[in-house]
Amino acid sequence: HVTFVGPAMKIPPVDVIILPGTKSVVQDLAYLRDYGWDVAIKRHLRYGGKVLGVCGGYQMLGKEILDPLSIESELKQCSGLNIFSTMVTTLASEKTLKPQTKGRMVCDTSIEICGYEIHCGEST
Repeated sequence: HVTFVGPAMKIPPVDVIILPGTKSVVQDLAYLRDYGWDVAIKRHLRYGGKVLGVCGGYQMLGKEILDPLSIESELKQCSGLNIFSTMVTTLASEKTLKPQTKGRMVCDTSIEICGYEIHCGEST
């Protein structure tokens, strides 16, 4: 069962919170904070919940996001959620975009996964 949480909604009790990818990590992180979801995510983790960050959602989980070239915003630095207290993401002007056909997903049946890799920056 998947529940999408929209603006001004509270995060309901769930097993896993998924922070999806985004084209504007800094702006979407501010949006997340505006609705108090940063506090809800940390509370969820404190009580044994899980969080999965995908692409920009993963970058949000780090200590900070650096944008020295103003790729996404005028802010040169933005504090992350600090779940991974040593991870820093630096956004870069070079973007990687390439097709990927790796692996299989096992649910009720085995399904081949095809998709693409896209990222702008490096998380260390």
